[in-house]
Amino acid sequence: MGNQQSGKAAIVIGGIGVVLSFVPVINNFAFILGIIAVTLAVFGIIKKVDKKRIIIGFVLGLLAIVITLTIQGIAFKKMEAEKENKASTGIEMVLDTYRV
Repeated sequence: MGNQQSGKAAIVIGGIGVVLSFVPVINNFAFILGIIAVTLAVFGIIKKVDKKRIIIGFVLGLLAIVITLTIQGIAFKKMEAEKENKASTGIEMVLDTYRV
């Protein structure tokens, strides 16, 4: 990848990861995108390329990871609370978790 390309790629991949991290189930893919964006940013820091783009990509990647873990943690707690309140099948719990 060219000198400037790792910064641009980190921003694009991190941005997509942040957007997808709010969507249940798809946020698993967003987590992977966040890791890729952070990795690209770290390589950009090592190569000493455009720091502004690298920092933006790094922050977006970290946001994608943090938001994904937060959303999944909330969903897990809600599923556990539902499991304690009533016995239902696994698919019903998943559907109830993501209902608004």
